[in-house]
Amino acid sequence: MDICYCGKQKNEERLACPRCFELYREDLKRRGDKPSLIAWVKEKALKKLTDLGALETDSQTTLERELMEQKDELKNLRNELSEKVSLALEQQLAGAGQLRQDEVEALKEDIRKELWNKMGGNRLFAERKNLERDIKEKVVPIREALREVERIAKENSSIDQLSKAVEAASQKKD
Repeated sequence: MDICYCGKQKNEERLACPRCFELYREDLKRRGDKPSLIAWVKEKALKKLTDLGALETDSQTTLERELMEQKDELKNLRNELSEKVSLALEQQLAGAGQLRQDEVEALKEDIRKELWNKMGGNRLFAERKNLERDIKEKVVPIREALREVERIAKENSSIDQLSKAVEAASQKKD
């Protein structure tokens, strides 16, 4: 099974799920123009991307932009955390004498965990995972549908060019 641009399951061989196909049929009855299923899916998928915050100048959705910001924030947190852990470790070990490496590493890990929690690392990480899940469920199917539409359009274009060439060749023979 595959996912339709609307987020519902569809067969891999189909461009749209049965529900979207019915919506397409109903839309054909209402509209004066009669778009192909490919054009209709492209129109609906692009509208969904726009609804998710994609712009003409920036094809990224709001979710994707938020994810990039979240990744940057986590990267900055990790960099800041590394410095703070080193400083805290130095302060706590000042005058402690000779310690085994495993003792130092255990204390360093304890400090890192404590600072990670205080600095909101768990919250940021959970938010990032939620954004990734939302993108996978909401944005990826739309992008895949648009790629499929482009692939089909290219195939149809190639077929059209071939039939025109065959037609032109047969007219030359006549």
